[in-house]
Amino acid sequence: QENYKMETRQIFNCFLICCAVLSSGVSISILSPFYPKEALAKGVSVTCSGVVIGSVFISTVIFTPIAGKYIMVLGARNTLICGFINVALGNISFGFLDHIQNKNVFFAFSIVIRVFTAMGESAIGASSFSLAERQVTQEHKGKVISVIESCFGIGTVFGPSLGGALYEYGGFSFPFWILG
Repeated sequence: QENYKMETRQIFNCFLICCAVLSSGVSISILSPFYPKEALAKGVSVTCSGVVIGSVFISTVIFTPIAGKYIMVLGARNTLICGFINVALGNISFGFLDHIQNKNVFFAFSIVIRVFTAMGESAIGASSFSLAERQVTQEHKGKVISVIESCFGIGTVFGPSLGGALYEYGGFSFPFWILG
């Protein structure tokens, strides 16, 4: 068995991919501790808040195969970058929702922006595995995919805590602007 050693560039690339996937996980879950309360204050029901929170998961299921198709067109690296830009713009935009007073407009824009953000998260997820696999030999591909999946899970676990802490510190917009 050949002794395989990763080069510094490959380690750095894997680290960046892990950071992208981690932030994607955080983005999915950052609003869960405070969004329902804020939406309720605007007159949006708890059920509708649940629809907004759940819309990102449904959208990800729909857009991940589409993002996978466009990896062949754009390339994995460009797909990851486009996904990252999409998520950043979506999160920054979501931070402006607290300025909307009409409950129907608030609800509609909440869903639209979450779906837009989910499109970027889908691109990050689809491209990250392809990029990470290129950094290692065949025998280590399973390990690197496990690490990438773990980073997403860690992001979804710590997203609500981070979102709650940033919300307490700076209000509704702050968590989204920091993450964006």
